Amino acid sequence: MHGYNGLDKVSDYQHRRINHSAGASVVGTTRTDKIEELWSLVKEGIGGAYHSFSKKYLQPFLDEYSFRYNRRSDG
Repeated sequence: MHGYNGLDKVSDYQHRRINHSAGASVVGTTRTDKIEELWSLVKEGIGGAYHSFSKKYLQPFLDEYSFRYNRRSDG
């Protein structure tokens, strides 16, 4: 994907790729299942509780769902 090109040039960032078409979701310490879980919750939130919102509120919405996801096991 072109959107990821050049990320490895950012200091202290190592971009790794996973070949999903080969059936992989984990390669060594690189995994995609957690971000896929988060995006699933975000999409569910948009379709469920919020239905829609303006671009102005996208970042606060993502912040809220990131906060919820990072504390999902706090009980």
